Amino acid sequence: MKGRRKTGTRIGILLLSVLLVFGMVGTVNAANKTVTIGVIAQLTGPYGPPTRGIMEGVLDVIEAVNKYDPIPGITLKGVFVDGASSPAKAMSACKKMVAQHNPVVVLDWTTPSALALKSYFIKKEIPCVTGGGANPLWEMPSWSFSATAPYVNQVGGWVDYYVKNIWPKKGLNRKPNF
Repeated sequence: MKGRRKTGTRIGILLLSVLLVFGMVGTVNAANKTVTIGVIAQLTGPYGPPTRGIMEGVLDVIEAVNKYDPIPGITLKGVFVDGASSPAKAMSACKKMVAQHNPVVVLDWTTPSALALKSYFIKKEIPCVTGGGANPLWEMPSWSFSATAPYVNQVGGWVDYYVKNIWPKKGLNRKPNF
């Protein structure tokens, strides 16, 4: 749990950084002093148990910002829905969350739901910070901002490391097979 909460805290900090960098907080009407950050959490389904700490970490960061480093005149509020490890359920839950809470940004950490919601976020002009790294998330137009490198780049980085640091120690007189 401790490691997952740490991951959630890092993702939460990234989320708030994106909020500030892209000026989303500044676009809030002065009369509206509460800024809502939406979270599509995976509380059920196969991603449920191992990712619960991410949602808790994000909500902890929002609470900590409000308490220790508040944005003048603004209170951050986190709302979450269960994406249920299913793109269809994530889409339905996200649309309901947007209708009820009007978040200025949505955090999602699964590639399938981020891909399923990409055109919705473009239409609604809501930035989505996702942990997904699929290439279509990087294709323009997009309101999706990935917290990770594209998957092909991740694999390429691992292969480069392996060939440089691990393969030579094997003492084999051939190229590695992948």
